[in-house]
Amino acid sequence: MSGLAKHGNFHNYYKFNTPENRLRQLDQLSLFEGRGDNTQRVFNVLDVGCNENCCKEKSGYQYKINTLGVDLDSVLIDRAKEKSKDNPNVSFGRLDMLDEMTNVQQITQDFLSARGSTQFDLVVCFSITMWIHLNHGDQGLLQFLDRVSDLTLNFLIIEPQPWSCYKSAVKRHKKVGAEVHPLFSVINIRNDVEEKIKEHLSSNCGMAVKQELGVTDWGRGVSLYQRNNKL
Repeated sequence: MSGLAKHGNFHNYYKFNTPENRLRQLDQLSLFEGRGDNTQRVFNVLDVGCNENCCKEKSGYQYKINTLGVDLDSVLIDRAKEKSKDNPNVSFGRLDMLDEMTNVQQITQDFLSARGSTQFDLVVCFSITMWIHLNHGDQGLLQFLDRVSDLTLNFLIIEPQPWSCYKSAVKRHKKVGAEVHPLFSVINIRNDVEEKIKEHLSSNCGMAVKQELGVTDWGRGVSLYQRNNKL
């Protein structure tokens, strides 16, 4: 992938990592089966770090789903809105998940309350944990996990970048003489970052791995979590 993006907000990202690479994992799931009359129930999904598209745009779900895609890059959000302007079931908003909690709540709760809900049925986070970690440190990463867990009633999908991706990102910055993320040298969660994410979600967020969904073309594992009291 060419170019640098401090927060991972690459423009034209899906030319390099196509949505289908992720949607293969989503399309195999039957998350909402057995949860009432699926012809009547509307399910709400939050796609965090959606870039200029969202997980619902090309997925094969047969259920009625409303999706909110959020990203901290306003240019990407504007592109997403333009691409989905004819889809009434997809919304987008600019949001930094580690912003003031009132801002996070305003975007997410406005979406949910307009649909008669207080939490999302599913939250998805594809390839964004590294960027949060590099920009906000260990505590920022854990705070992010706390927040996305709080937003879901039931399911959470995370595709974390392994430590090798961190080293590659730093190498790209050094190669072109760009500033390396200053927190890279002081973060303590390193080689075991994927396991630490699972441990934190289990120990602190009440989420357990329900299913390992496989590995993407970029060699990143995708895990489906479910709230413990729903297992």
